[in-house]
Amino acid sequence: MAVALETAEGFLQEHNISTSVQDSKVESSLFLNASPRHSHDEPRLFAAEYLDEPKIMASGEVVLGSPPQAPVLSVYSTELDGEISSCIDAESRDILMYLPVGVDRSNITLCPGGLPLDIWHHVIDNIDDIKTWEAFGLTCKVLASRIIQISREANQLLWRDCASPDLRELHNQLVHTPLAGHLLHSLRIPAVSMTKLFYEFSGKLYKIQNIHIQGDGDSFGPVLPPLRLPLLMAVSAFQSVTEVNFSGVVFWSTADFGRFISAFKNLKYLSCEDISLKRATMCNVVDQPFAKHLCLRSVDIIEPDDLSKYKFLLVSQRLFRYMTYLTIMETDVTGGARCTLHVSQTDASNEASRDDSLVSENTSSSALVSIKWYFRGCEWVRTLLELLDDVFVHTAPSTFGQICVHLTPDRGTERSFTFLDAGPPMFAGFRVKPPCPLTIMKSFYKDNHFTQIREVINPP
Repeated sequence: MAVALETAEGFLQEHNISTSVQDSKVESSLFLNASPRHSHDEPRLFAAEYLDEPKIMASGEVVLGSPPQAPVLSVYSTELDGEISSCIDAESRDILMYLPVGVDRSNITLCPGGLPLDIWHHVIDNIDDIKTWEAFGLTCKVLASRIIQISREANQLLWRDCASPDLRELHNQLVHTPLAGHLLHSLRIPAVSMTKLFYEFSGKLYKIQNIHIQGDGDSFGPVLPPLRLPLLMAVSAFQSVTEVNFSGVVFWSTADFGRFISAFKNLKYLSCEDISLKRATMCNVVDQPFAKHLCLRSVDIIEPDDLSKYKFLLVSQRLFRYMTYLTIMETDVTGGARCTLHVSQTDASNEASRDDSLVSENTSSSALVSIKWYFRGCEWVRTLLELLDDVFVHTAPSTFGQICVHLTPDRGTERSFTFLDAGPPMFAGFRVKPPCPLTIMKSFYKDNHFTQIREVINPP
């Protein structure tokens, strides 16, 4: 440091410059920088970064600048008022975000009845009567939004993620939320907890509508035990259930599957994704006596491999008398093959669907089948057509008056149908003795023009 000071003083004297500094200690404003590019005999000197540049006065003096002062921060009252107003507006929007679309979000009160919202929230959380709880939602917009928020959060907790095998999340909901049994509409549980759910919570979930039963997704995974009569009686207590989803579940037998879905008195929507059957004991479960009250409106099937195992469900004369939509997909993501079957009921069929005693063999309807696939789904489409052939052979005589099948490869040409030429023709079993007219349409692009080829198979 002494060498650096002597060097600085020599520099100033050589240029006939005097210094005037507030602090007599010059070393407080100078630093010795030992750079690798400089030897220790030639230290490099520079002013501290926090000092202003030296100012050369008219008299020749150099005044070293003082460290800059930190700016004084001040908040004006107008800015503060604006911040408070924006926070209040944001809070109001957040409170009302659960209101239905179309409800006016102006002219609200943040203190219903003169009490702050946190007190009202405590009151709502301790109500154990569903009618009183719903009446709170009719008093004002703020409390209505809170009521809707609690209901949605209760359902999202047990639907977004699969419950644990011991169903402790569901237990906690019923213990800490008095009205959880009236608020839960959807539930996702593991397959191993299925019997536990129906035995322990029978008669406690009053508004449950959708149950998703999730397995391991492996046909060699845990197999559900045979379903006994006491369990089926417990299942029948869930009368509010209208939709059941199976994902990767392994049933003991086809009879167990049929008895289980038939135990729900008001089941309308069924979804099966990659289910497996340990033993195939019957071919058509819907036509059995235990399924006489089963009236499915929509069935979704997601199966990438073996579609033939669903014959026990689809090869049924009674199923299509009530069903409106059947969707069969290779995968649930975009890019897989897809088949949609829409059943249009006639007036007589609609009347019969209201009363099971009116269903007769003369009830007929029309079926519109749309099949769309990509270039990688050719083999899956071939398996699908074989399944539909079996379905139409067994159900068309007493169910369908006419059938139309529309084949559309994605961005395909006439060559997209060449895989159908190998082997027997489409609907080979149906062609033997057609019970009703069957129209097959192939749509593709030829010479950059959209083209359709129609084939009609008429009864003899």
